[in-house]
Amino acid sequence: MKQPQDRWTANRSKLVSQIQELEARTSELKEKLSFMDNLDGANDFFRMVPSKAKGLKEAVLESIQQIGTTEWVSAVDVRKHMLASGFKSESKYFPASVMTSLIRLEVQEKVVSKGKERAKRFKVKI
Repeated sequence: MKQPQDRWTANRSKLVSQIQELEARTSELKEKLSFMDNLDGANDFFRMVPSKAKGLKEAVLESIQQIGTTEWVSAVDVRKHMLASGFKSESKYFPASVMTSLIRLEVQEKVVSKGKERAKRFKVKI
């Protein structure tokens, strides 16, 4: 049979562990909430005027410029902005086309990027 002190220590350890798990979960939820708040505030950049750009690459560059020069944006953000702005894609693989255009703009030094392949973020080169 366990001594009362051993049970008390075991119960205390269990409670401390539960508190740490809940604090970690709370922190994770706060991050998600903060992300959602940022998205809510960022919805304004999806309400821009339709693009007057001629080609896909020009439309991608224009979208990044409309989103802002200080914002790091993903290819998904650019694509959503373009579609919300009225851009009509003729490409069968529009998401890949947008990413290819971003990479070409980076090679031309019109945009800069950070991150790795699938997590790449872009912004206009100043």
